[in-house]
Amino acid sequence: MLSGPGDDRPRGGQASDPEDSGGKERRAFGLKTIRFSTTEAEVPIAEIDGNDERYRLSYGRPLDGLLHSLDAIGLKRRILLQAKESGGFRVVSGWRRLTALKKRGASTVPAAIVSEETPFSDLFLFNFFDNADRGFNAVEQALAVQGLRRFLKDDTIVREYLPYMGLPPQGEVLYRFLSVAEMSPAFRPALLEGRLFPETMATIRKEFPSLGHFLPALLLFLRFSFQKQKAFLADLKETAVRRQQGPETVLEAPSLQQIFQAADWNALRKGEEVRKVFKTLLFPVLTECEERFRSVMAEGKLDGRTQIIPPPFFEGGAYQLHIRFSNPRELADSLKKVEGLAAAGKLDALP
Repeated sequence: MLSGPGDDRPRGGQASDPEDSGGKERRAFGLKTIRFSTTEAEVPIAEIDGNDERYRLSYGRPLDGLLHSLDAIGLKRRILLQAKESGGFRVVSGWRRLTALKKRGASTVPAAIVSEETPFSDLFLFNFFDNADRGFNAVEQALAVQGLRRFLKDDTIVREYLPYMGLPPQGEVLYRFLSVAEMSPAFRPALLEGRLFPETMATIRKEFPSLGHFLPALLLFLRFSFQKQKAFLADLKETAVRRQQGPETVLEAPSLQQIFQAADWNALRKGEEVRKVFKTLLFPVLTECEERFRSVMAEGKLDGRTQIIPPPFFEGGAYQLHIRFSNPRELADSLKKVEGLAAAGKLDALP
C-alpha cells in the first residue's frame, strides 16, 4: 500500500516519503490522502512504454549523481509503474532511475505496479509530491500545470499549487506555463538554457497562434535576449495592426526576408537590421528625419567635441549646440566651424 503526503507538511517544504504516511487519513490541498495497492515484480525494460509520458514531471536533469549512486549502492527505490490495458507498462514515478538503469545496460527493473484502474489524479499527485522536494524547473512546472488541469479547476491550481511550485498565485502565470506545455518539445532545451522564456511563449500563444512553431524558431535564429524578444513581438503585432496585414504577411516582406537569408551576416547583425526594419515600418517619418540628420552631420564633419542635438523625435522645438572645450581657442574653433556650415547652407537640410 502506497500513500501520499498530508497537510501536516509545511507548504514549500520537503515532501514526506510516501511510504512513511502510514494509515492515517490525511489531506493534501483538499484532496484525500493518496492510497493505492501495488504488487512488486522485476519488469523487463522492453515492456515499458517510453512514449507514454502522461505522468512525467522530470525533464532536463543531469544523471551523473544518480549513475554514481547506482554504481555504488544499486537501486534502493522501486520504479512505480502502471499496467496498461493493452499490455505492458507506463512509468508513474522514476523516469530518471529508469533512464540511468538503461545507461548501465540493465534489461529489467525492480518495480512496484499499480493497476490500470487506479485513478489518474491519484497517480499524478503521487508523482507530483514525490518530486516536490527537489523543486521544478520551467519545463517541469509546465508539465505539472498541464497534468493538474486534467482533474483540478484553474482557481484551485492557482491558489494551492502554483505557490507550492514557487510561482505567484496568478491566472496569467497559469496561462504562461500552459503555453510552455503546449509548445513543441523541440524548444524545451532552449527554455532551460534561457534562450526562450515562458513569457515569450505565452505572448506567441495569445497573439500569434498560427505561428506557434515559426516564431520561437525565428527568435532562436536571431538570438534575441528576453527584452529583445518582447520588443520584437510587440513590433510585429503593432506593424500588422497598422498595415492591416496578418503577421505572416509582415514577416514575408522583402526587406525582412533579405535579412533572414543574408549568408554573410551573423545573428547579431541580423537582429539589429530586423529592428531597424520594424522601426521604419512603424515610424517612417521619424526614420526619414533620422537618416537626413545623420547625412547632414556626416557632411558637416564636426569634431567629437562639437555636437548639434535635434529636438525629441524631430517634433518642433529647437536644435541645441553642445560644445566641450578646455580653453577659449577650442571654443572659438568649434563656433567658427558651425558658423561656416550655416553660412554655406549646409545646415539648411536639417529636418
